[in-house]
Formats: sequence, C-alpha cells, structure tokens
Amino acid sequence: MAMLNTLSLAALLLTLYGLEGLVLTQEKSMSVQAGQNVKILCSPSRGNWALTWYQQKPVYGGGTEVTAASPAPPSLLLLAPSQSPPSGSEVSVVCMAQGFRPDGAVLSWTEDSTTIAGPEVHTGPSQRQSDGTFIQSSVLKLGPERWSSGRSYTCHLTHPALTSPLRESVSVGQCS
Repeated sequence: MAMLNTLSLAALLLTLYGLEGLVLTQEKSMSVQAGQNVKILCSPSRGNWALTWYQQKPVYGGGTEVTAASPAPPSLLLLAPSQSPPSGSEVSVVCMAQGFRPDGAVLSWTEDSTTIAGPEVHTGPSQRQSDGTFIQSSVLKLGPERWSSGRSYTCHLTHPALTSPLRESVSVGQCS
C-alpha cells in the first residue's frame, strides 16, 4: 500500500509561477493500493482555476505532471447524415463537445423538446487532449422511420465554464 501525501502536492502547486498565495483545501492524505486510480478533490481559495494533475507512479516523484489553467468553455459540433440512409439502415447523429477545461461536460438529447434516454444514446467518457483540454462525444442512433419522421433532434451541452447551455439541432430536412 502506498501513502499519497497530498500536502506535498499542494506545496508544489503553491510554488508554481503566478499561484503564490493560492490556498487549496483538500484531504491531507489517502491510502491506496498500487495501480489504483485516485481522485483528489481540491478547492482554490480565490479565482476561477482548473487544477489538474496526473501521476504515473504510486509514490510522489518522477512521472508527475501538474497543470494550472483557467477554465475553458467547450464548443459544440453536431454531425448528421448528409443524405437519406439506405433502406432499413440505422442513422447515427454525433454530438461533440471539444476544447473544454476542467472535465465535467454533460451531453444530452431531445426529440422535439422531449428528453431521449435509453439504448439509442451512447455517450462516451471524456478524453484528455495533449493541450490539457477535454473532448467528449455522444451518439444518437435512430431507426430509418424515426429519422425520416421530420422530428427535430437537439444535442444539449452544459459545462461549468459556460454562462448558459449550448445546443445544436438537426432534422432530416436540413440534411438533404
């Protein structure tokens, strides 16, 4: 069992350029098994910072990456078929949130203002990009009759860095 000393990590964060005087509130220590994932929550005393770190080894030292950055709002992209699908084929509408920080985007779907939840919605986990931002996608799978019905399908995106939710809509008439 390895003891992860979060106080050392906080001290490191406090010495980073531009963060002098920033106080983080978090647990003093955690007991974890080697190879186990650890999520340490911390709150800054001032400002609106996204603080993240990644540690490859169970003992503090080599392999630790620390990032301090301002929150970044996501952009929203909606991808739909450009033409009618072949007879009997399922239609996939893809919604993508990209360029956001910190993690925590929520993607959801509506059909003519009615929430869609269930096996036709496939939302993946967010993925951290090399620039420190995140990307996440959700796929709405529809049968050909449902897609051709003329209903409007809307992807909704919420994130802490947004002042109001984003949304993009599509229907079969817009894609032909």
